Amino acid sequence: MKGTKVTQIRKRDGSIVPFKHKKIKDAIYKALVATGTDSKEAAAELGRRVVQTVKARFTGEIPAVEDIQDIVEEVLMSQGYPAVAKAYILYRKQRTDAGSSRNASGYLMTLNSASMLQKSLRTDTC
Repeated sequence: MKGTKVTQIRKRDGSIVPFKHKKIKDAIYKALVATGTDSKEAAAELGRRVVQTVKARFTGEIPAVEDIQDIVEEVLMSQGYPAVAKAYILYRKQRTDAGSSRNASGYLMTLNSASMLQKSLRTDTC
């Protein structure tokens, strides 16, 4: 179907950049790993579902990063990954909070926080 390919996204600062499907898959994979599921296959399948949804919702438009992140959360929840969605939401919040001052120590903090979340989810009785 002509016109259904999303090739660009709008970043938080308003700039337009190429849409990289791999970034979605990688973010999902990190959330899977943080919750104890080391499955590149699941990340790839969930990523495909996200891209399909983005294409369906944003035909002829340029989606914002936040739009895509919302879709990632929706897909994770709808596919039975609520703990992964929670990890992704926390990761997303940290990335948003970091803003333009991201650096190596901020990246390490994010990975450390993901590890702490994984431990918390293992001991969470709710």
